Amino acid sequence: MAFDLIVRNASLPDGRTGQTIAVEAGGHLVSPPVVDPHFHMDATLTLGLARMNRSGTLLEGVALWGELRPPLTPEALVGRAMRYCDLAVSQGLARDDQRT
Repeated sequence: MAFDLIVRNASLPDGRTGQTIAVEAGGHLVSPPVVDPHFHMDATLTLGLARMNRSGTLLEGVALWGELRPPLTPEALVGRAMRYCDLAVSQGLARDDQRT
């Protein structure tokens, strides 16, 4: 059987590595990866650090950020941002300009 695309040495979200993925795309839609166009690198992965946003509103979210921001260190901010980038890539998020 001939495949349209073969990806070798792939890492999968479930942790498997070194996988080969064969794609036969004839007659099916092929689309670019999901793009997350809006997130705040300074606030990423902070859920519950100050406290939970019980109302789920933007106003409470802004107040929570005001509580969380003063004790943050640059190292903590960069560490969370890098963890988010790793998570995004592992889940298939990519820059929009990578489409072919």
